[in-house]
Amino acid sequence: METRRATLAIAGLIIATVFATAQQPTGPGPGPLGIGTHTGGLCFSNGVMKVGLNNFGALGVDGPCGFQYPVGAEHLAIGWWGEGYYIEYDGVGFYFYPSNGGPDPLPDTPPVLSTYTTTVLGTNFNVAESTYNTKDGVLNVKHTLYIPTGKKWVIIKATLIALKPINDLYYKRVVDWDVLGFENYWGRDDLRGFPELVVAYNTADGTTVYAGVASYPMFDVYDLDAWDDRYTVGMGGSHVMASLAPDGSSTAYGDYNVGLHFYLGRVDPGESRSLCFIYLAGDTLVELESNLVEAKIYAETLCGKPPVGGVVAPPLSIYILTALLILLSAYYIKRK
Repeated sequence: METRRATLAIAGLIIATVFATAQQPTGPGPGPLGIGTHTGGLCFSNGVMKVGLNNFGALGVDGPCGFQYPVGAEHLAIGWWGEGYYIEYDGVGFYFYPSNGGPDPLPDTPPVLSTYTTTVLGTNFNVAESTYNTKDGVLNVKHTLYIPTGKKWVIIKATLIALKPINDLYYKRVVDWDVLGFENYWGRDDLRGFPELVVAYNTADGTTVYAGVASYPMFDVYDLDAWDDRYTVGMGGSHVMASLAPDGSSTAYGDYNVGLHFYLGRVDPGESRSLCFIYLAGDTLVELESNLVEAKIYAETLCGKPPVGGVVAPPLSIYILTALLILLSAYYIKRK
């Protein structure tokens, strides 16, 4: 009996350790940089708004321009460019934010943006594209900005192509909205029927502006306060989740930045994962939602229709736990 209790105690400790390890953020902190602060890139105006694509695929370019609506009114990380992403594969993690730069295996030299025009579902788009390989030759990272004329939205398509086998791929997009100031009202729009949309809005001097980011496929997890996990997998200790009320109001107010998390699982050489991010503006929440309905048609075309969340393989901790449970079951069967 004592042996059985001791065995259960040890098993419980192992299980708790496995889950604790699985839930802890991993990856590098903001240590040695592969490339330092970089705010180079190109700015584009479509007649009603202006956006700037960095050479590494983030929004934020000296000029300055990040996400302006109307042209001249900047709503993305005023004076400090913090829009960007974190990527990790099999324990190797890196990030890029224009005002931070990023570590190895990010290239030391900025890629050169390519520009062209294309037609999607009969609509013409101006396109800018950033692409690079990681230094270790594992991953090709491509960010493509699609800009329609006269619309209050743009799409960034992130395409991740495995050059070598990847068991566990993760991508996080961080958007640091500063709508008419650093502090905004924030919320996910799920209670109004748009769960893929996270909104920031503000009113100043009688003017109200709504800005939002939506993803297709929809993110696995979101965090309105991603300041403490911009360099890691998963959410930090200060994570915030809040929904807009059915009337569109919000009680979540602060200098937040939203993180959208994607657990993409195994990717074999030559395979890819595509994520589309829709950046929108509007004078009202209803207009913002209407813009999303329009833009999502193009995002679905560009990124296809994989399973929501895109998870194709469970984390290693699940395999460890399963093996442990099998051993315990065998032990008790033998005892009987």
